[in-house]
This record gives sequence, C-alpha cells and structure tokens, in this order.
Amino acid sequence: MKYQTIVKRKMGTISLIVILASICVATSFSVYDYINESRRLKSYFDEMTVPISKRLASSLQRPLWFMDKKIIPKLIELEAMEKSLYAVVIRDAEKQTVLFARKRDKNWKIIECDGKISGDFIVKNEDIMYEGELLGVVDIYFTTRFIEELLKNLTIDILIKISVMSFCLVAILSVVLKFYLVKPVSEVIRGLKDIAEGEGDLTRRLEIKTKDEIGVLADCFNLFIEKLRIIISQIAQNTNKLSMSSEELALLSTQMAFSVKEMNAKAETVASASREVSANVDSMASTAEQSSVSVSNIASMTEEMSSAFTQVSGLARKTADNVKQVAESGEDMSLEINQFATSLEEMTASLNEIAKNTAQASRISQNANQRTREVHVKMSALVAASKQIGKIIRIIKDIADQTNMLALNATIEAAGAGDAGKGFGVVASEVKELARQSANATDEISDQIEHIQKRTDEAVKAMEDIGKIINEITAINEMIASSVEEQTVTANEISKSVSNNAVIVKNVAKNANESAILVGEIAKSTNETSEMAKNVAQNVDELARGTRNVAKSSSDAAGGVQDISRNIQDISMASKSTAEDTSKTDLSSKKLSQMAVELSEIVKKFKL
Repeated sequence: MKYQTIVKRKMGTISLIVILASICVATSFSVYDYINESRRLKSYFDEMTVPISKRLASSLQRPLWFMDKKIIPKLIELEAMEKSLYAVVIRDAEKQTVLFARKRDKNWKIIECDGKISGDFIVKNEDIMYEGELLGVVDIYFTTRFIEELLKNLTIDILIKISVMSFCLVAILSVVLKFYLVKPVSEVIRGLKDIAEGEGDLTRRLEIKTKDEIGVLADCFNLFIEKLRIIISQIAQNTNKLSMSSEELALLSTQMAFSVKEMNAKAETVASASREVSANVDSMASTAEQSSVSVSNIASMTEEMSSAFTQVSGLARKTADNVKQVAESGEDMSLEINQFATSLEEMTASLNEIAKNTAQASRISQNANQRTREVHVKMSALVAASKQIGKIIRIIKDIADQTNMLALNATIEAAGAGDAGKGFGVVASEVKELARQSANATDEISDQIEHIQKRTDEAVKAMEDIGKIINEITAINEMIASSVEEQTVTANEISKSVSNNAVIVKNVAKNANESAILVGEIAKSTNETSEMAKNVAQNVDELARGTRNVAKSSSDAAGGVQDISRNIQDISMASKSTAEDTSKTDLSSKKLSQMAVELSEIVKKFKL
C-alpha cells in the first residue's frame, strides 16, 4: 500500500509538471497571438480614424462657408456610422466659439451637446479650409471601447482554450500513465517485495514480458539477482578456506613473535657497545673540528686585516690626492677672491659716483619744485586777472546793448521827424552798427577769455601734478642716496672680509700641501704592513688545512661508527615493530576467523 501511494504521488508530480509545461507553452503562444491581434486592431484603428477626420473636414468646407445648419448635422451623422466615433466639435477659426457639437448618449445615439467632452478619448484635429481661408477647426473624438471589448473577448477565448486543453491533457495523461507506467511499476514493486520478504530467496524472478522500459528494468533486475546468486555461492565456498587459513596464520604469528624477542635482545647488546665507540670518536672529531675552526678564524681575521690595510693604503693615497686638489683649489680660490675684492672696490667707486649723482638730482628736483610753486602762483594771478577781464567785458557788452537800444530809439524818433530827422537817423544807424560790432567783439573776447581760463585751470592742475611728481622724485632720490650710502659701507666691509679670506685660503693651501706629504708616507707604511699580514695569512691557511684534514678523518670514523649504531638501532626498532605487528597479526587472524564464521552464517540465510 505504501509503494502504491508513492507511485501515485510520483505520477501526480509528473502529470503536474507536464500540465504546467503545456500550459506555459500554450500561454506563450496565446500571449503572442493576443499581442499581434492588439497591434493589428490598434493599427486598424489608427488607419481608420485618419481618413474619417480628413473626409469630415473636407465635407464641412462648403456647408460651414454658407453656415448650412441642416447639412452639417447630417454629415456628422453620416460619419457617425463608424461606432468608434464618439463626438464631433466644430469651432471657429480662433478656436474660442463652438459652432456645432454632437456626441453619443448612453444608448449610443447622436445628440447635440455644448462641446465639453470629458473622458479618455483619441482626439483628431483637422483645419477646415475653403479657398485658402481658415473657416474653423473640427475636433473628432474616437473611443477605444470596442477594441477593448474585442481584446477582452479574445482573452476569454484564450483562457477557455487553455482550460479545455488542460482538462483533456490531464485525462489523457491519467489514462496513459495508469496503463503504461503505474501498472508495470506496480508489478515490479510487487515482485521486489516478494523477493525481499522471502528471506534471501535468490531463485525468484520477475515475470514481466513487455518490450518497454519497464520490461527492460525487469530483465536487468533478473540478471542482477542471478549474478548476486553466483557471488553468494562463491563467497560460501571461500568462507571455509578463509577459516582454515586464519588458523594457520595464527600459528605462524606465535612462532614469529618468539623469534623476534630473541633478535631484539641481541640487537640491544650490540647497540650499546656501538654507542660507546661512537661517543669516543665524536669527542675526538669535535676537538679537531674546534681546532680547525679556530685556525680558520685566525686565517680569516688575518686576511681581513690584510684587506683592511690594503683599503687603508688606498684610502690614504686617495686622501693625499684629495688634499693636493684642495691645495690647488685653495690657490685658485685665493686668486678669485683677490679678483672679487678688486671688483668690490670698483663697485664702491661706482656707488660713490651714484651717490653724488643722486644728490645732484635731488638738488635739481628741489629747484624744479621751487620753480613750479612760483609758476603756480603766477598762473593763479593770471586766472584772477582773466576773471577780472571777464567782468569788464560783461560791462562793455551791457554798454553796447544799451547803445544799441538808444540807437534804435533814435532811429524811431528820426523816422517820426520825417526829412528833418534823416541826418539824425543816419547817425543813429552808424551808432547802432558800432554797438553791434562792439557786442560781437566782446562776445569773441569773452569766448577767448573763457578758453584762456580753461587752459589756465588745466595748466594750474598740471603744475600741481608736476609738483607732486617732483616731490616724489625728490623722496626717491633721497631713498636712493641713503641706500647707496648703506651699500657703500657694506661693500667696504665685504672688501675687507674678502681680503682676510684670501690670506686664510693661502694658509689653508699651504697646510694642505704639508698634509698630502704626510698622508703619502702613511700609505707607504700601510702597504708594508699589508704585505706582512698576507704572509701570516698564508701560513695560517696551511695550518688550518692540516687541522681540517685531521677533523675530517675523525668525522669520517665517527660517521662510520654512527652509521653502525644507527643500523643496529634500526634493526632493534624493526624487531620491536615486527613484534608489535606479530601481535597485531595474531589478533587479526583471530578476528578473521570470527568473521569467517559470521560470514558463513550470513551465506546460509540465502537460498541458492
């Protein structure tokens, strides 16, 4: 019952996987069809709305031009035969006033409206033109309601098809799995159960003769049982042989353990003697080795001392050369310092000349500043005089104006006197002309005076600026003079210091030459010492080689004795290990005998 439940559960799992896979495939194809149909309907909708919009705009040209209120509603109703058209709103050219408006009611009938359309619609706008003039604009509202209904119906059809297909697939799979999978597997399980419950009956076989996978499984299982029967038979035959061999192995392990104990005792005696000999030889070898190391250290120290003397000699020679170079550099430096002192003296003379010129420039600047102040005073007086002249010119101009008025009055009086006043009129005219010329002259003089005043003011400002600049130049000259004096003092001090340094450098060069001679003598002495150290090092090397030969011979002898000792110790350890292995072998042989008995009991449970 338990195995049938497992088979049914597996069958249900397989059925579910197949159904889900089929549903996924069918759903994928259905979704693909749905997307294609949706695209096709939307494309058809777009292609349908454009011609309707253009056709309606073209049809409304003449009726809107003549404002034919009977034809326009009929044209709208004619285009409303397309159910996707929801509303039509016609506005004037400014898109402000609604001329005509129609929409659908709940029953999808065309009714008149105020032009306010709310909702989710696709709107097409077309201009209504007649003979090149914009008459108005038509807004056409299309709804996707019918396309959405078609897509909804398509979705329902797809779901129904998938449900029917799933139901049919479940029924077919149930029948197929029951007759082609569940029934043969149940027979296999029943046969295996009989074999398992028969306490090792290897003579039972599965009686399934089908040519499918279940039949192949049954044949393979029968072949496996046959091979297992043969193996168990062979194990039963070998179990008796194993039992006899384990008894013989136990006897041999007992004899081997006794022999190993005797060999171990003799090996211990030889090992102790070899250890004493090895200790004596090791002591002699270590003494010789220490002597060799000491002699080698002396030789190496002698060689290092010789090398150090050689390096000291080389360094002494280099030091002598460097000291000579220092002496030569000191002499060159002394010459350069003397030249530098000469240049400083020339620079001091130049600075003194600059100081004199700066003082002269300062005096000239002060004189120029004094002259500038005098010119400024005179220009100020000139400005005051020009202003006074301007006042006089204004008075002259007033007199000319009054003279002109008197001449005009005289002319008027002469004209009133007739012939008697002609002579007086001529005089009055000349006086008037003179007054006019005087007025013109005063105007010109006034302009020139103003021009002179402007130029004078500019000159005064320029003189003030020049005075400031001269003051700055004077201050700069004073600063230059002060700096030149300081530089002159500093240059004199530097010249004195340079002269002193020249004397010191000469003394240094002299001392350097003497040091070079002494360092050369030190180098010669160091070379002689180095040669003596090399001879000592050679003699010590010969002594070290002899000592190393003695140490090597002692080491070889010690190594031979140690090898003998190690070999004997290895033999002793091997004998101990052999004794332990013999004990383990004895124990293993007993366990093997016990296992042979148990295996024999297990084999007897099988029916062969």
